[in-house]
Amino acid sequence: HYLYEYIALAIPARRVPCEIDETNFVRHTTKSGLTDNYITCLQQDDEGFVWIGTDGGLNRYDGNSFEKIFASSGAFSLLSANIWRINKMGNGRLGILGKGGFQLLTTKNLRTTDFIVTKGEPFSSYQNASWDAISLPDKTLGLTTATGFYVFDSTGKMLYRYDAYRQQD
Repeated sequence: HYLYEYIALAIPARRVPCEIDETNFVRHTTKSGLTDNYITCLQQDDEGFVWIGTDGGLNRYDGNSFEKIFASSGAFSLLSANIWRINKMGNGRLGILGKGGFQLLTTKNLRTTDFIVTKGEPFSSYQNASWDAISLPDKTLGLTTATGFYVFDSTGKMLYRYDAYRQQD
């Protein structure tokens, strides 16, 4: 046991310089179809599409071209153009987290379910700023935002609410 530790410590770790031949890469920008050049997150769905979140919207890439999805686009509307994270949620679904809230997207039919903490209140932009989401064992969904932790059923109805901050704070 100690011999392995000694050998591991005796062999110095070295950085191996490498050169990257950039001719093998394709650079995609707004000129090639992205909604914005500032990419915030990437996720591949079960069908092989790559979903790209940006500060200007969401993009679905099929390997050849981009489908742009904005806060008010035809396929479905995003709660916010600022996409911060895309989570795999299982069963062909992706979770889209952003400034305006959390959406659960079924990728086969592009249908969404919105998960909103509050709407139209002065503090709602903070309460809906989604940080992370997870499917819970009882088929509910746990959501953390800038102001707390919330549990929703599959239809988007809130079942549990913990506000770490309130408007009067």
